[in-house]
Amino acid sequence: FIQSNLRMTSGHKNKVEYKVQLLDDSTISCRVEKGSKGEELLNQVCMFLELEERDYFGLCFTHGKLQDLSCWLQSKKPIHKQIGGVSSGFQFKFRVKFYPPDPSKI
Repeated sequence: FIQSNLRMTSGHKNKVEYKVQLLDDSTISCRVEKGSKGEELLNQVCMFLELEERDYFGLCFTHGKLQDLSCWLQSKKPIHKQIGGVSSGFQFKFRVKFYPPDPSKI
């Protein structure tokens, strides 16, 4: 899960820290600017995992108002607008969006 961490330390006043649950259930932390778009957070996760083919992956979360509805974090929109503000009430997971017909050819 990705959860916001509102602890702002000196030098990181405009950054928000997120914890990202990966496919193997391990967790990493990423820092992004408050107004960052989804693409920036996904890029940090993909760089950590050394993924070259990023188009197959994404970050999803359960929408706060509709707990049973999972949404993909959109890359071109600010994170805070998609999750309804910066709060600890949302969750993200790093997931496979779709599988290519022949994964061995990636």
